[in-house]
Amino acid sequence: MSVPSWQPEALAFITAPWTGPEPLTVLTPESRDGIRAERYEHQVCWETAARTAADAILFWILRDVK
Repeated sequence: MSVPSWQPEALAFITAPWTGPEPLTVLTPESRDGIRAERYEHQVCWETAARTAADAILFWILRDVK
């Protein structure tokens, strides 16, 4: 079953109020255009490097609690 990506809504929510002096960079682990890393290890390395470089880490948890 295909589900819509959470990225567009989350990115709009995060970036809309941004007024910082520097550009806002948002890194997300979801595959771009459905293209996945060649190997799982490559994805893990990318995620580890992104977390290391981050000034803040946010979690987007969209759920229906009903």
